[in-house]
Order: sequence, then C-alpha cells, then structure tokens
Amino acid sequence: MKKVIAICLFWLSLATGIVAGIAVYEWLSQYMHRGFSAPLGILVFVATHWLLSVKVFLRPSEKSTPVLTIGENKMKISYPSGEFDEIAILDITKIEIVTTDDGPWNEDLWWVFSSKNREEPLCVPQLSLGNERIFNLLESRFTSVDMRAIQKAMGSTSNAKFEVWSS
Repeated sequence: MKKVIAICLFWLSLATGIVAGIAVYEWLSQYMHRGFSAPLGILVFVATHWLLSVKVFLRPSEKSTPVLTIGENKMKISYPSGEFDEIAILDITKIEIVTTDDGPWNEDLWWVFSSKNREEPLCVPQLSLGNERIFNLLESRFTSVDMRAIQKAMGSTSNAKFEVWSS
C-alpha cells in the first residue's frame, strides 16, 4: 500500500508541475516572445515538481527521525520513541548496505553492522541524523573498505545487499 501511495504522490507532483509550467508559459507568452517564456515555463515545472516531491512529500519529520551517535568505542542509534540500539565498534565483524525498492518516499538504504557478540545486527537507516559520521568511522577504524560496493549501493533502486567490509 505504501508503494501505491508513493507512486500516486510522485505522479501528483509531476502533473502539478506540468500544469504550473504550462500556465506560466501561456501567461508569459501574452507579454513576451514565446522563445523567452518557454525556459521560464520549464523552470517553473522543475521547481514545482521539486518542491512538492522533496519539500512536501519527502520532508522527514525531525520528531520521527532516528539519531546516530558514534563514540570512541560504541555506535548507538536512538529512536524518537525512546528505544535505542548500540554496538561495540571493536566487535563489528561485517558491514553491509541493504537497499530496497521502497524509495524514494520510504527509507530504501540501510547500513547493517554485524557483531560477533550479537544475534541481530545494528541497522542504521540512511536518513538518520548523524549518518554522515559512518564514513569517518569507516576511514578511521576499518581497513580495506570496498568503496565500489558503497558506490553501487548508493545508486541501487532494487532489493540488494552489498558487503562493504568483513573481518
């Protein structure tokens, strides 16, 4: 159901952008040469579609966004509900990126940190606050990180798993 809603919102923002772009084009055509009004109409289309897609439909609520903190020895993901999960950095045995086809309106990329002392891995959503610190952690604590796997994962739009590092 989420996927259907996401697709509907995408098409709604696209249609609204097209209508706004055509309306601006037609309105400006009355006052200036059509050659000048066409780029402005296209600009309005792109801006309207972007505003609706990114700023309205995709806007993550800070109240519902998880927060990632990385300390000297531990990594912790905290959820707005008060729940949290943490992992000892020295115990990490594997780092993967899991992608889904749920994007762009739902979380579609997860960092997965497996540990020798835990049954379940620590999963960090890409849109969590502080996720940019993962790259600092990879650079400082883990050697031979597969940057190609990260690059492929960041461009993936399907259900897939990419191994970034393992001990």
